Amino acid sequence: MNNILIIGNGFDTSHFNEIPYLKSINSFNSLKNKVEIENKEILNKINNTEGINNNWNNIERVKPQLEEEEVNLFLTIVKNWSDDIDEKAINHKKLLFKPSFKNIIEEDNFIVLSLNYTNLINNIYGVSKNNIVQLHVGNNGLPYMDFNDTYVPNNNNFKKVFGFDIEEIANSQKIAIGLEKEKEILKRQINKNETEVNVYIFGASLDGVDFKYFKCLIYYLNNNCKYMQDINIYIKRYGNNCEEFEWIKKMKTFFSNNPIRMNLRYNNIKMEENKDEEWLNIIISRKVVY
Repeated sequence: MNNILIIGNGFDTSHFNEIPYLKSINSFNSLKNKVEIENKEILNKINNTEGINNNWNNIERVKPQLEEEEVNLFLTIVKNWSDDIDEKAINHKKLLFKPSFKNIIEEDNFIVLSLNYTNLINNIYGVSKNNIVQLHVGNNGLPYMDFNDTYVPNNNNFKKVFGFDIEEIANSQKIAIGLEKEKEILKRQINKNETEVNVYIFGASLDGVDFKYFKCLIYYLNNNCKYMQDINIYIKRYGNNCEEFEWIKKMKTFFSNNPIRMNLRYNNIKMEENKDEEWLNIIISRKVVY
């Protein structure tokens, strides 16, 4: 398998925002409203967190001062909120369904690296759950928030769980659960003899830990696929095109500053747009030495 799809909250947003009465149901502001109904004490603690935005759109990048029991209560509310979204998606499947996107994922099998708490990709498009890994969902089914902690994995591979410490272990000795899950599915699904991989990015964020999942993917391909020659990256256009230009800028910086075995550096990146104008195509090619 050599097709990988990375989806973020923008994937859900691009579907829901086309239907007036479903617009913004997956926003963190709607989660805030859900928390307000379910637990006002947790609402107040999060509202008083240093740096939190009024609409909570940076909730994954700040660290609320919640007790362990409150974290579990909060994450249960997040799960119930995402379950409600999934139920609405199933009830409106025909309206949400995008034939052009279905054609892409039907043509080839995909691994899906999901940064969402919802299951839209499965509920609407029928992608097998065996091919989907929810990077922000823990093994117990609860959402996983690391509050933008930075991890430097070592040989001990202690897991960071749900944003609070179960044991007194330094962050430098911990690895995010999502990164571990990503490596597991890549090891299981990616053939080490692949020469070309297609990476589709639909609504994924550049902020915080999310870009680490993209870097983890590139490093995995570099370290484990010794015959790799080309990585074709497709970025979905939707809404404001500023995000795609931010992706270009971020990737240029990444490949410029990270010389890797494949020698996929900035001066070897070719950028072009495909004919249907829905996807920006960035081609990363291995340097050929004559």
